[in-house]
Amino acid sequence: MRVINIQGRKKTGKTTTVTNIIAELCRRGYSVGSVKGIHIEGFTMDVEGEDTGKHKKAGADPVTARCHDETNIMFRSKMDLREILRHYDTDWVVIESHVALRCPNIVTGRTAVYDGQGKDVSLEEQVNDLTICCSGVVSTEISEFQGLPVINSMTEIGRLVDLIEQETYEYNAAGEMAVESFCKEGEGELSLLETSEYIRIDAEGKTSRETDRMLTENTLDIVVDGAYGGSIPCTPQHMTELTLGWVLYEGYIRDAGDVDSITVSRDGTKADVQRRPYAKFWGKNHVPLRPVTPVEWKKEWIFALAEDFEHNLPLREQTMAAHNCRLAAIGDDGNVEILFKCEDIGRHSAIDKVIGWGLENGVDMSRCVLFTSGRISLAMAKKVVRASIPVMAGKGTISKRAVQLAERYNMTMIGYSKKDSISVFFDPKMK
Repeated sequence: MRVINIQGRKKTGKTTTVTNIIAELCRRGYSVGSVKGIHIEGFTMDVEGEDTGKHKKAGADPVTARCHDETNIMFRSKMDLREILRHYDTDWVVIESHVALRCPNIVTGRTAVYDGQGKDVSLEEQVNDLTICCSGVVSTEISEFQGLPVINSMTEIGRLVDLIEQETYEYNAAGEMAVESFCKEGEGELSLLETSEYIRIDAEGKTSRETDRMLTENTLDIVVDGAYGGSIPCTPQHMTELTLGWVLYEGYIRDAGDVDSITVSRDGTKADVQRRPYAKFWGKNHVPLRPVTPVEWKKEWIFALAEDFEHNLPLREQTMAAHNCRLAAIGDDGNVEILFKCEDIGRHSAIDKVIGWGLENGVDMSRCVLFTSGRISLAMAKKVVRASIPVMAGKGTISKRAVQLAERYNMTMIGYSKKDSISVFFDPKMK
């Protein structure tokens, strides 16, 4: 099953785009299901007092109404879209306006950039890192927006569906990106620490021979589809996640769905990445960064992450040489939960590892906070924006160019983070 979401405000041409896509997919011989998001409070297909309503009130869940021409199945509560997709067995599911699902999407709009008149119905307001193209009313005026094609579904439906076939990927029966075939092989148990002897000399000239514990410094060569991609200095741990985060930043993939397999050699010196046939090489300088969606963050989140940071650094405690990174999710209760943490000899590699872990596990990173050690540079900030993470915090200072990047792409940037104080360098809510 392949999934495409069409999202946009009212009267932007969204439903027209959806119906034209469905009709063209059917014309090409596919079976197609659809999901329509309805944003009307109190809407129900059931009529109070009818027999189905009595069934539901008595406790039945689900309730099925079967008649001559159709069958309607009603559940007692609002279902998560992933749960809904478990009930589909079609080649395609076309979704109208469900912005929470991490899948390729098409954005419809009336204007390219907000014109300040009425409700914001611009492309700029909704384009994100998974947008493959734009459509709707604005397609009669422009043909490109922020590097994305703008395609009219009325006059160019063939071209539009060609792009959809190329840019979408399989979802599994659970309604998640089909990464069950995302094969991880190799990566044996490698030593993270080494020892070395040294001679200690004090102020009085006395010498002693001592032994120091050192962090293992490894070099991982990454090969993508048989071609050398690059080399990464790293600690030999979580190297599959490191590879996945790196190929995202370098522009080899747009999401985990582009990856067929990652094989890490037993000695930890090589990672072979096989992409799916439709994956393109975008190049890190050619994939346009998309503004992240700001969140209402709390200072208590950063205090808690800084507190955890002080007490959970096993490699750093032994060597004083490891950088650390954490990925935390924003929960419905307004708190954050640490999902994954890692240590690495390099700051960049630590960030790649947590982003790769998030990709591999289908985490909605638009609802996450990334916390890192050391100074935050421009390249580190770019990695976080590319992953759509809205809040980045660190223990140290932040470069001026990293702050400017955060300002440009709406990412909250926090430095000098301690368990009782933080320094907010940029917050889109505090402009």
